[in-house]
Amino acid sequence: MYVSEIDVLDLVIIQRRSMKIISVFLVAIAFAFATGDNLDDAVKYIDEVLSVYVPWAVEKANLELCELPNFTHNQQNRSADGAVTNTQVIYHSGNLTGLQTVNRKSCEQPSWASGNISVVCNIVLPEIDVKYEGRYQAITGYTSPYGVHIRQFDFHVKLTVVDIEAKLEVTSSPHVKIPSIKNLEIVTAGKPEISFVTQTDVNISFEQISGHFYHKYNTLFEEFFLADYREALERAVESVTYPQSA
Repeated sequence: MYVSEIDVLDLVIIQRRSMKIISVFLVAIAFAFATGDNLDDAVKYIDEVLSVYVPWAVEKANLELCELPNFTHNQQNRSADGAVTNTQVIYHSGNLTGLQTVNRKSCEQPSWASGNISVVCNIVLPEIDVKYEGRYQAITGYTSPYGVHIRQFDFHVKLTVVDIEAKLEVTSSPHVKIPSIKNLEIVTAGKPEISFVTQTDVNISFEQISGHFYHKYNTLFEEFFLADYREALERAVESVTYPQSA
């Protein structure tokens, strides 16, 4: 069988091209594994951050027992007989605990964008406890001859919220190798349970009060979570080098 020099040359070119393609493919795979483009490595990294460094960062930032701001709730009601009741509920000496415990729920496959690798995980705070001291004061004005009636009492309120879920996106450059938080947002507010305790039987419904209290808590917690708590998470995230090898 006769094989021309041109045929031999073509075979050589094809072989070289094939080798280049295989080499590029192998390099791409090696680069991916060398830069943490691996879900198992990303999960191990996130678990180490959450279990070891978040408690440390929370303690470092003095967030184990967080003081919460005072606030008030005012409302006015008019009864059928024309009496007007002005109610003021004052909340003070508030605190929040439970930030040091956070668990991983799930993570997505790491992805590349603009030369950086990112991993998105859903994390869960299993239990947050909020406590406040409160004072309830209601002033009711009647038409003569009843005059004015004042009702006042102190109470304790405890709010427990379980399974607050958030989305955490961590990004890292293979050159800088210091991870940082790219995005943090609350996904679900969790399941709340509110209890009010008084020293005596006050014979009133706390339903309306608890609704306002929970609404105020949500506002305060979201502001706190995306500010002070994010700073603590940032410190935890950057304390662990993002995995560089499989």
